[in-house]
Amino acid sequence: MNKPDYYHKSHSDGKRDVGELFQEFSTKFQWRTVGGDIFCDVGIGPGDFFISHIYPLVKEKCSKIVLCDISKEMLEYCRKHFHVSDKLDYKLFDIAEKSGPPKELEGQFDHVTSMLVLHWVSDYRQSLKNFYQLLRPEGGDCILSFFFDNHVFHTCNHLGSSPKWFQYTQGKGQFHLEFLNSKDPIADFCNMMTAEGFQNVEVKMKPVVYNYGNKENFKENMISVLHIFDFLTKAQQDEFFDEFVDHLAQLAAKKLGTSSQNSKYCICIDLVVAYGQKPCVIE
Repeated sequence: MNKPDYYHKSHSDGKRDVGELFQEFSTKFQWRTVGGDIFCDVGIGPGDFFISHIYPLVKEKCSKIVLCDISKEMLEYCRKHFHVSDKLDYKLFDIAEKSGPPKELEGQFDHVTSMLVLHWVSDYRQSLKNFYQLLRPEGGDCILSFFFDNHVFHTCNHLGSSPKWFQYTQGKGQFHLEFLNSKDPIADFCNMMTAEGFQNVEVKMKPVVYNYGNKENFKENMISVLHIFDFLTKAQQDEFFDEFVDHLAQLAAKKLGTSSQNSKYCICIDLVVAYGQKPCVIE
C-alpha cells in the first residue's frame, strides 16, 4: 500500500476488531525477567494502529522498537505523524523477501507483531520463515493478524481477471488467496507455522461483517486497498467501482442470506489472529 493518508482515515471498525484480538493474545507474550525487550512491528503502515493498540502495551517494557514496512511512503508518514519516542527506529523491509531479513535485523527481537499484512503477500511460508528469523536465537514470540478470507479480494480478482478489465490491469492489483480451498484454514495455518519452527501455536478466527452505509463512505474506505485503481483512468475507476459494489453486494447477499440491496456496501471477512513461540535454538 502506498496511500498512507487514506489508510489512516479508513477502516476504523476493522482496526477496532484487530485491536481487540491483539489485546486478547498479547497476554501470551513472554517478557524477559530482566526487562529491556527488543520489539519489532512488521507492516507498520501509517502507524495509527500501532500507536493506538500496541505501543501502550510495549512502551514501558521495551528498550528499542523497530517499525518496518515495504513502503517508503508509509514509513515516512509514520515517522512524521507518530514518532512518539526515541525508542522508535524505522526500517524498509519486505517480509516476503526470499533472501531473508536484513542481516542487521536477523535474530534481534524478543517479540514481533504484524497486523493485517500476510494477506498482502503471495508467499506465506517465506514470510513465516522470515518472522522466525527475526526472533532471537534464545527464543521469542510473535502475534500475526490477517484475513483468511475477504470478499473484497474475491471481487478484485474476479473483475481484474475479466476480459473487460484485464486489458488494463494485466493481472496486477490482485490478491493471493492462500486458504481459498482449505476445508480447515485454522488447522492448515497452525501446521504451516509449526513447519517453520514455531511452537505453542494458537490461532483464532473471527467472522465479521462491515457495513459502510453509502457509496461515498465505502469508496473512501476502499481507495486505500484497491490497487487496481492504479492502472485505470479516473473515468475507468468510476465504472470499475460501480461493478465492484454490485459484485460485492451479491457475495454478501449470498453469505448473509439477504438481498443484494440490503447487503450493498457490506464486506464479509474472516479475521484471524495467531500466536507462536520460537524455542531456544542456541547449541
